[in-house]
Order: sequence, then structure tokens, then C-alpha cells
Amino acid sequence: MRKKTNKYVKLFIIANLFFVLIYAIFNFYTLNKISKINEKKDFIRSNEMIILEINKNIYSLENEIFKLTVFGINNTVIEYYIEEIDKRISYIKRLVSFLQNGGEFTQNFMVNATATNNVIRKIKVNKELFDVGLLDVISKLNIIENNLKSILKKIEIKNKKFDKKSMISLKRELKLLPSLFKRMTENTNRYLIKTDKMLKDLEKNKNDLIKKYFVLQVVFLFLFISFNILILLYLTKSFHNLYKELQYRLYYDSLTKLKNRMALEEDLKSLKFKHLKKSLVFVDINGFNNINELYGVKVGNEYLVNFASLLQNTLKDKNVYRIGSDEFAVLYFEETGIKRVSQELYKRLVNEKIYIESLDIEIDIDVKIGIAEGENLLKNATYALQLAKEKNIPVYKVTDKDFLEVNKKIKESMFWSRKIKDALKNDRFVPFFQPIVNQNGNIVKYEVLMRMKDGDKFIPPVFLDIAVKNMQYVNISETLFKKTVSVLKNNDIKLSFNVNFLDIENLEMRNLILKTLSQNPDIARRLTFEILENLEIQEYKLIEDFINELKKLGSKFAIDDFGSGFSNYKRVLDMNTDFLKIDGSLIKNIHEDNHSYNIVKSIALFAKESNIKTVAEFVHCKKVFEVCKELGIDYFQGYYFSPPVENL
Repeated sequence: MRKKTNKYVKLFIIANLFFVLIYAIFNFYTLNKISKINEKKDFIRSNEMIILEINKNIYSLENEIFKLTVFGINNTVIEYYIEEIDKRISYIKRLVSFLQNGGEFTQNFMVNATATNNVIRKIKVNKELFDVGLLDVISKLNIIENNLKSILKKIEIKNKKFDKKSMISLKRELKLLPSLFKRMTENTNRYLIKTDKMLKDLEKNKNDLIKKYFVLQVVFLFLFISFNILILLYLTKSFHNLYKELQYRLYYDSLTKLKNRMALEEDLKSLKFKHLKKSLVFVDINGFNNINELYGVKVGNEYLVNFASLLQNTLKDKNVYRIGSDEFAVLYFEETGIKRVSQELYKRLVNEKIYIESLDIEIDIDVKIGIAEGENLLKNATYALQLAKEKNIPVYKVTDKDFLEVNKKIKESMFWSRKIKDALKNDRFVPFFQPIVNQNGNIVKYEVLMRMKDGDKFIPPVFLDIAVKNMQYVNISETLFKKTVSVLKNNDIKLSFNVNFLDIENLEMRNLILKTLSQNPDIARRLTFEILENLEIQEYKLIEDFINELKKLGSKFAIDDFGSGFSNYKRVLDMNTDFLKIDGSLIKNIHEDNHSYNIVKSIALFAKESNIKTVAEFVHCKKVFEVCKELGIDYFQGYYFSPPVENL
């Protein structure tokens, strides 16, 4: 839907741009045609001005010739009129030449015409409008000019005396002039009639063009508006569908088609259900990650879809939600005995199997259920599910006692968090040292143990789990490492320093260790790193690389708390460790507990055959010490030899 909407949005933009372009071209074309018509009209009007000027000068020429015949009684007058007549003829010829050849001129070219002072702009003439009838005007002017020249020649022969005989000759010559002038005037008038018709035709064309332009504008705008309305109607519908789709995606899980966590939160806040008694049940699928690992994500998704369908069918009239990857929720209204209802739901679910069609197998269902009633349903149901997992109880409903415990934990966490922050700020984390001895009781090195100074007291690391959860652990570890290096610089001893996987995982802490020991090879050779062996370690490759880098510098490594329940002999060999520190829970009762004795015995045998030294922790009495020596343990640590001390 979104892709289709985007397609139509693009179409809408492109179509509008296309319409605007066509509209611009159409307007440009129309206006250009109108401009050309106006330009042609200007040419015609300019030609008419020239024709009118020619007519004026023909009339003036005729008048001057008449004056010559009437007033030409002495040489001076004759010369004056002959000169004026010659100017008129030349000027008329020039005007006709402009019409014939085209061009541009101003009133300066028309100074010989009467009333030319009114011409105050440049005049453009188009030679295409020239009328060949105007050539007849030139020919008639030539006749007049030749006749006058002939008369003038006769006058000049007689010393320019205009006698009676010359006058008779002139009058005889001028008898033909009226017909010539009439012909000339007719030609110019015919031209004016022609240009008037052309102007009318052009004006008509212009008006027709404007009418067509207006009609086409209306049609164009109608099509444009209609198209945009259609597109906008579709887009409105498309956006409405898109909004519904987005709303669906916002409140529904795309895989199972159930409502999601956001929908659950909205329903819990809805005024519609405000006055109803509500109960919330969280259902978590146990071991779902194993399904993904064994069969792949595709099968895992198929399992979730089928489980969601089963849950919906089991709770047909209830509000079912998928709130996490393998977590579901059921919202009940006005339900009594919610724990009993949840227990029945649990029984129905665990007695079913999920059929995976793609593999043609059935997979069992195992779930944990957390229940909450009253206020803060989301928070309380989450906590109930957490307790169900921690206590391994199938169906768990939070009680007031649980809330007291969680409040106690929160207060304890806040207390230690402030303590840790203050101790870091005031440099109150200090190293304590507990000796590690050989079978003869001689000290071979010391283990560095963390203590927090609080007034006159030194607090052991009971706060360590809280420090890890509050992201304060690495800062404490960094402080302790720097102080350990300082002790090694000032004392010729060997020390064991505890590192957590968090230390190795943290780039800054890892680089600090590597850089410090690279610059101080003597210290590197006198330092053993004890790595706690627990379930939290995931990236063993990172640990192995860290071990190999420091072993090149001469440091040694020990696995701490080995045998505490998750020991992996192969992993010990892969990590190329130097020592195994056997967990104190096995050592402290080894003289009384055969089970512990046998485990330690097997560890000692494995270590000896693998050329790995062993260290027994929690050696608190002579009997324990003797039993450990008997089993071939190499080194020992505990209160039997010395408690941790502040100063060496």
C-alpha cells in the first residue's frame, strides 16, 4: 500500500509539473502569436504614417508647382520654387525608398515634411508590405522632375529670365500634372485602403486568437482541476488506507496478527475500561530459544504463529496480546479467581503440542505464567513472570511480600549505588592481600582482593552484583588494577588479580591492561590473572585472545572457582590456563564430605595430567590442609594461613 501511495504521489507531482510545463508553453505560444500580430500592426501603422507623409508632400508639391506658375515672374522667385519642388520630389522618393527597402528611421529623416514635429519615436518599416503601385508614384515624380529640369534648362539658356514664352512653355508642360498627381494620390489611397483592411484582419485574428486562448484556458484548467481532484481523491483514500495500515502495524503484531504491547498499554489506559476490574496474565514460552537454535528462525516463527492461534482458540472471548518475542499477555475484565483460571490455562497449554507442518513434527509446550491484579498491572505482571522463572513455579501471582522484597532490593541497590559512587569519587577502593602458599607453607604470591573503605571499616565486595548491574564495576576494577600495578612497582612480589568477563569485554579496560604490561614487562611476569569461570561467559574466543596476548608478555592465568557446577575440562585446555583455583565450596568440607573429596580428587588428577597447577581456596583448618596435600594440590589459600590484610 505504501509503495502504491508513493507511486501516486510521484504521479501527482510529475503530472502537475507536466501541466505547468504545457500551460507555460501554451501561454508562450499564444502570447508570442499576439505579439507578432501587434508587431505586424505596428509595421502597418508605420507604413500608413509614411504614406500619409507622402500624400502630404504630393499635395505640397502640387501646391509649389501651382505657385510657380502663378508667382514665377522673376528669377529669384523661380529659383526658390524650383528648389522647393526639387526638395519635395527628393523627399517623396526617399519615403518610397524606405517603404520599398524596409528599415528604421526617426523624425530626423522627415524634416522636410509638414507637421513632422509630431513624429517623436522611431518608426520601423517592413519591406514585405511594400505596394508596387508606389513605384508608379516614383515614375510620375520622374516625369515631373524631367519636365521641370527641361524648363529650368531653357531658363538657364536665356540667362534665367522667365519671359512670357517660357511661361507658356511651362504651363504647357504642367497641363499634364493634375492627372499625374491624381494617379499618385490614387495609388497611395489604394495602399491605405489595403493597409486598413490588413489592420482589420489582424485585429480580427487577434480577437479570434484571444477567444480561442480563453476557451483553451478554461478547458485546460478544467482538465487540470479534474485530474487533480481525481488524484487527490485517490490519494485521500490511499492515505486513509495507509493510515489504517500504519495504525494496524502500530497496534498489531505482524507475525501472529495479535494485538501488541502498545495496544495493551492503550487498552489499560482506555476510559472504556476505566471502571472495570482488570487482571493481567503474562505467558512466557519456556525454551523458545532452543527451538530457534535447533530448527531455525523460520520454524520458530511457525511455532509462534501456531501457539498464538492455540492461545486465541483457548481464550476465545479474551483480549490476547503478543508483547515480546516469546511472551504473550491476556487481559481479563471482571474475572474472579484469576489464579485458578491461569492454572487451568497452564494445564490446557502444556497438554497440547504444536504441529510444525514444514518439518512434520510435533513440539511440546512448556510455559511460565505471571499474574497481576489491581494497579500497575504491566509492572506487576512482569515481576510475577520474573519470579515464576526464578523460583521455577509454573503459575505465580505476586503478593504483598513480593513487593516488600522488591522494594527492599531497590532500596539496597540505591544504597550501594550511592556508596560506590561516593567511594569512586573519593578514591576509597583499596586492595587487600591474602597469601597463597605452597605445600611447605611458604608464601609464593598474594591474591589481590577488593575492599571499600567506609570510615574505619573495610567492606568486602558484597556490593559487586549491584555494581555490575549499575555499570559501575569496570570503574572499580580499573582503579584496583592501577593500584595493583603501583604495589608491584614498589615491591618484589607476585600477585594474582581477578578479572571478570566484563573487564575483558570492555575495550578501555582491556587496552589499559595490555598497554600497562607492555610498558612494564617485569610486572607482567609477576602478575597472574584469575578469570571467574561462570555461565555469563559467551565469547570464549575473546578470552582466549586476551590470554594469549598477555602470556606473550609473561603473565600467567588461573581459572577461579573451578568445580562450582559448570566446569568444562575441554574449555580449560583450550584456554591454555596455568592454574585451576578449586572452588571453596568443595574445599571447606573436603575432610568430612566424600562427594567433595571425590570431585576435588578428579580435578587434581586432571590438572596433574594436563600439567596445570592447582590452588585450594577456603583452607580454614589443618585437617583441610592435610587432605588437600594428600590429593596433590600444589598451592593453598585461606584463613588457616592468613586473612586478607591491607599492608604487605
